[in-house]
Amino acid sequence: MKLQTEEIKNEQESLSEENFDVSEMIKSGVHLGKKRSASHARMSPYVFSVRNDIQIIDLDKTSEKLSIASGFLKNTMQNGGVVLFVGTKVQLKNLVKDAAISCNMPYVTERWLGGTLTNWSEISKRLDYFLDLESKKSSGGLAKYTKHEQLKLSNQLEKLSVLFNGIRTLKKNPNVVFVVDAASHMATLLEAKKLNIPVVAIADTDTNPELVNYIIPANSSSVSSVKLILDKICETIHSINPTS
Repeated sequence: MKLQTEEIKNEQESLSEENFDVSEMIKSGVHLGKKRSASHARMSPYVFSVRNDIQIIDLDKTSEKLSIASGFLKNTMQNGGVVLFVGTKVQLKNLVKDAAISCNMPYVTERWLGGTLTNWSEISKRLDYFLDLESKKSSGGLAKYTKHEQLKLSNQLEKLSVLFNGIRTLKKNPNVVFVVDAASHMATLLEAKKLNIPVVAIADTDTNPELVNYIIPANSSSVSSVKLILDKICETIHSINPTS
């Protein structure tokens, strides 16, 4: 059953003092949360209403929280901080990768490696091995091996590239972790929480907001919704670092 989009738009605009991009967010589907049966009780403060069993996210809260998150990220960038972008959902990972690259920031868009934050010393060793192997291949350093060994090392390099290419510039734990779809990245949230690394996250109505420091309540499954939020975040980062 089709949601009454125009009615929702009018209702939310009437409650939003600043009317902050409400039309744009409605058009991008930012307001569409999960089914009521899949919701997390602690997300109720960010729910505007329920239509046809679908929770409608309060876009006034989205605007407010996006503004707060952007301010925090701006302060982080002004102090030379590094933001690690994380988003591994198939339909979203290219968006996350492109956003991170445009901001000149590291990213994880494939499988999250357990211990990426909490066991950085071990992860960094594997990262160094990947970079060294990559360097040897590009400089012809693998020529001394047999063809069988070269093939084996090339295959290994290909697999390592998938996992480590996005964090090749990361020299230590990031200052902030930005997560797309918090509910599907629990391992990331828990590692960040353990180390007191602030988390900024796009969180749908199935998320436990207590695991996120700076929550952005929004539809985290829709490509258009996530792209809109990422564009706003990148605008903030670019405003501090225009060359990124």
